[in-house]
Amino acid sequence: MLTKLLAGGGLVAALAASTCCVIPLSLGALGIGGASLSMFSIFAPYQTAFRVAAILMLGVAFWLVYRPPRAEVEGAACAVNPSQQLTKTALWIGAAITGLVVTSGWWERFVA
Repeated sequence: MLTKLLAGGGLVAALAASTCCVIPLSLGALGIGGASLSMFSIFAPYQTAFRVAAILMLGVAFWLVYRPPRAEVEGAACAVNPSQQLTKTALWIGAAITGLVVTSGWWERFVA
């Protein structure tokens, strides 16, 4: 449960970090512009906090998902390991978005 919460939180934080820079730039490149893009500027002061939160949550979630399994107790029933495919997918999507947001200072001049 904690892993899913952290993976989802990292994905949301990555999307929040991209609201002030990457989303308006992407929408502008698609031809959507004008006053509709100005509403994203209210998130600009919180950009660094969103980036740090996204990186921390994704880091902890990656550690929880990919850590080595715990040693089983002798004679205990085998633990059921539910599929974590959705969690891993959300985790990698959040990591990709966070990577785009963190590196946007380098590549955004080529898009605009």
